[in-house]
Formats: sequence, C-alpha cells, structure tokens
Amino acid sequence: MPHASNAIAAVAAVDPIMQMEAGKIAETGAISGAQAARQATPMSFAQTLLHGVTATNDQLINAERLISAAATNEGVPLHHVIYMLEQARMEFELAMQVRSKLLDAYQQLVNMQI
Repeated sequence: MPHASNAIAAVAAVDPIMQMEAGKIAETGAISGAQAARQATPMSFAQTLLHGVTATNDQLINAERLISAAATNEGVPLHHVIYMLEQARMEFELAMQVRSKLLDAYQQLVNMQI
C-alpha cells in the first residue's frame, strides 16, 4: 500500500494534530523567519483581509484533499477528516460573518448624509 504513506504524509503536512504526533513541531516553540517578519511589520487592512481569505481557502482545499484521501481508502483516520471538516466549516462561517459586517458598515457609510 504505497499510497497510504503518501496520504498520511500529506495529512501530516496540513493537520496540526498529526504534526504533533509525528514530532514535526519543534519543542522549543520557536517561530520561523517568515512568521517573525510578519509580526515585525504591521499589515494593512487589505493585506489582512487577503490573508484571511487565503487562509480560509487553504483550509477548505485541505479539507477536500483529506476527504478524497479518506474516500479512496488511503489510510486517513476518520477523526482527522471530521476535525478538518469542522475546522474548515468554522473558518468559512467566520469569513461570512466578517463579510456581512463589512457590507453593513459599507451600507451605513453610503447612507450617511453629509
């Protein structure tokens, strides 16, 4: 079953629980250079929105990949699939709530009388 190890490696790359189980998260808690650079320079509002949308999209794509791996019997545990699906659902729901709040704020600005 050569595909099982590939699927588990793919899941380990996106699933924090499997990363911890596989020992891929450093015990020191050090952050990468890219993360340190992101924390050092503040992001603009547009960059923050783009980052949020990109993260949500990545989460949904990873959940779809995990579903495909589980459906083709590549050795992906069901609890990992459920965890990733729930995480993707909650992230998408948050994105829709942020979108709704932004549209409400825009409507209030448009309807203001000067």
